[in-house]
Amino acid sequence: MKEIKSHILTKQLISKMDIGSTLFGEKLEVRKTEKGHSFYANFMVRGKRIHKLLGKTENQMNLTKARTAVNQLIAEQSASPYKSNAFYEKTFKQAADKYLELQTASGGKNIRQKRQQIRDHLTPFFGNFWVHELSTGLTEKYAHKRRSVGTANATINRELAVFRHIGKTLFDHRLLASPFPAPKTQKEGGKKKKLSPIWSLNNFLKPQGTTSAHISP
Repeated sequence: MKEIKSHILTKQLISKMDIGSTLFGEKLEVRKTEKGHSFYANFMVRGKRIHKLLGKTENQMNLTKARTAVNQLIAEQSASPYKSNAFYEKTFKQAADKYLELQTASGGKNIRQKRQQIRDHLTPFFGNFWVHELSTGLTEKYAHKRRSVGTANATINRELAVFRHIGKTLFDHRLLASPFPAPKTQKEGGKKKKLSPIWSLNNFLKPQGTTSAHISP
């Protein structure tokens, strides 16, 4: 089955689909069958995947109607029994601040370290995201960014453990409809030694077949 992803869906793009292919975009999924096209809602809300048939072309469904239907579904799914607290409408920074407040009040462990991890690393990356936008993909990007500056995977795992604990704590206090998405554990291993610039240069310039890394004047 051929799958195509597009940021913007158009009638022309849909009309050119092959039978058996699927088109994704705009929180919609369009499947082409021998009878025509089937339109599905396909999106994430507060860590939950919403996948629902909206209609088929044989029943007068089209792209315009599908867009309207998916927007209505998003509005319905955003309604929550936790709306009085409405933390799904707040940013990660606001959620993290509330978490630290709860941890301090309950005498939680390692508050000082958690505060530092949140202030120096988690908030600069996740801070402005709405909590319903947080995803496993975002945590992977966070891990990649931390590795790019030489941070060990063990350290990244500890930081992401705090990220996960924030979501779990707010969920347990009925401030979130669901916990944050679970981050993937980064593979931990021995720390790689960096080659000294002199050794690396000498080794590169060393004539083939010699054993000394020394360069004669």
